[in-house]
Amino acid sequence: LVIGKRDGLVVLGRTHKSLKPFISQFSRRAVYVTLNQMELEADHIMCDGIQATHTAMQYLYDNGHRHIAYVGEYPNDVRYQAFWSFVTQNTLTYSRETIINTPMTAEGGFSAAQKLLDCKMRPTAVFCANDVTAIGLLKGLSQRRAVVPRDLSVISIDNIAEAGETTPGLTTVKIPLKDLGSFAVKTLVDRIHKGHSIYVHVFMPSELLIRESVRPLKGFPRG
Repeated sequence: LVIGKRDGLVVLGRTHKSLKPFISQFSRRAVYVTLNQMELEADHIMCDGIQATHTAMQYLYDNGHRHIAYVGEYPNDVRYQAFWSFVTQNTLTYSRETIINTPMTAEGGFSAAQKLLDCKMRPTAVFCANDVTAIGLLKGLSQRRAVVPRDLSVISIDNIAEAGETTPGLTTVKIPLKDLGSFAVKTLVDRIHKGHSIYVHVFMPSELLIRESVRPLKGFPRG
């Protein structure tokens, strides 16, 4: 955000260390927007990516899924860490071939679909780290004539506009992106105009949106 000449900065997500000199120019006039809690001496607007992942995994678990694949980036992404924590805490079935490290893009999801369908022990469900990846995954599965959710259930995080337009509709955990951005700008403007002096940390809740991409396995009601 520029009010005048570089009066403030909104930092979205993780940043490369090479950007630290640039960010440091703004001193306290930088607001961070992230999906995980970070130890920051700065204003920080966040939605808990760990909790959002847990919500998605719990929904799959409640519907009887015990072998759940992961598609996204790892090992440093908080969503992968939360996924792995849920798997180990609930002693779920897993194999290295169903934990797929791929760019969180439609192309990454598409390529992941091919790998999952070729697994020796195919999972019953897939957790994607974001909707864009999940949408690519749905396209890849469809191309191989795999039917979601009959053959494979899919869930993700974000709730971008396209998530409700897929076939089937994508079940996802909504991240309040608009509110995250709005609060970041309001906090930054207030900081610039010296409306607050302490560091502000604001938590935004996530919300499960149930559509049609997850099916309950036999004997398990839809949660």
